[in-house]
Amino acid sequence: MNGQRLEVRLTHPAAAFAAMAALEGMSDEPPHADGELVSIAIAQRAGAVMEAARRLYRAGVGANDIVVRWQTPDEVFLSLSGAGASRYSSSSPVR
Repeated sequence: MNGQRLEVRLTHPAAAFAAMAALEGMSDEPPHADGELVSIAIAQRAGAVMEAARRLYRAGVGANDIVVRWQTPDEVFLSLSGAGASRYSSSSPVR
């Protein structure tokens, strides 16, 4: 993927599983949910928000916001390395 992510802020966190299922075909990678935020890597920005809105509507999932944003360099590194973000907490001392 090219480092762009589609992010959906759900109206109800309980709908995360249904939202992930609805968005699953938009990427080669599986969607990720964290509370009311569901995100998925996308290959191209054009039409992604409209496609996500259509899929969520058909699945009966409400969303407060749908955006496409670039990943930060740290997010790209962590996704490529497979390391969890908790390992690199800014509150941890560097050794």
